[in-house]
Amino acid sequence: VKEVVQVAADLGAQNKESLGSLFKNADKADDLNEVMQVAAKALGTDDGSGNKKLGADQASIMASTLQNADQAESLKSVMDDAAGLDLQGSDNLTNVFKNADKAGDLKEVMSVAKASGAVASLGSVLQNADKADSMKSVMDDAEALGIQNAENLTAVFANADQANDLRDVMSVAKANLGTDDGTGVKKFNKSNASIL
Repeated sequence: VKEVVQVAADLGAQNKESLGSLFKNADKADDLNEVMQVAAKALGTDDGSGNKKLGADQASIMASTLQNADQAESLKSVMDDAAGLDLQGSDNLTNVFKNADKAGDLKEVMSVAKASGAVASLGSVLQNADKADSMKSVMDDAEALGIQNAENLTAVFANADQANDLRDVMSVAKANLGTDDGTGVKKFNKSNASIL
């Protein structure tokens, strides 16, 4: 916890929202500390001794990460996946840190992408982390249709900036083509795949 509080101090983010979230999720402090170390390497500035350090310039980027300390485990998983794919640069991670509240969805998207072999466009996914919930929705629809494969998901992930629009299109298609699941909710099934 001490290391993360120090980072918050360096950022000038020792406020109720940031520290309150940290203390409520003290059990996740180790994961959050690792995330902050990745952030320092990706976004920080040289402190004069060759080490990179986060400061006030990165406060707006890192505020969401501190305020969503409950997402530390998911954030760490995303950082680990990004490292394994050599995607830990500031261009890929800035939006992840800004949208820490979407880390759970982003973790699931990254997991399915790795499992399906659709990793070629994951830089775009990270850069559009604010749309992680839409990407997950489209990914779930693709699974229901039986078309959750590398070819289809790579195309979705390459156009991650359009994920909200694609989610909306899939929602309209589901409303018109889906089958009632017995609760009044329309769902896709594999028979809809040939139409879409």
